[in-house]
Amino acid sequence: MIDTESTDFIMEADWRVIPHWSRSCLCRWTEGKPLRRCTQIAVAEFKRGRIRRTWWAYCSNHLYGREIINGLIVWRIRR
Repeated sequence: MIDTESTDFIMEADWRVIPHWSRSCLCRWTEGKPLRRCTQIAVAEFKRGRIRRTWWAYCSNHLYGREIINGLIVWRIRR
């Protein structure tokens, strides 16, 4: 249950939810040497880059502090 009285949400413009019927790509999260990759199905995409911006897909574990609430990607800020 979300405590909305003590929480503010910021909607993320550079993130979008991938519809469940088109979730076929894997999460793009990587780390370290040797390179480790996430093997989970992506649920959201982030528009990365400065000049040539492209969409990168991420699973629910790698949304970098964001959450999917009611079909929107938000950043929760507690007061």
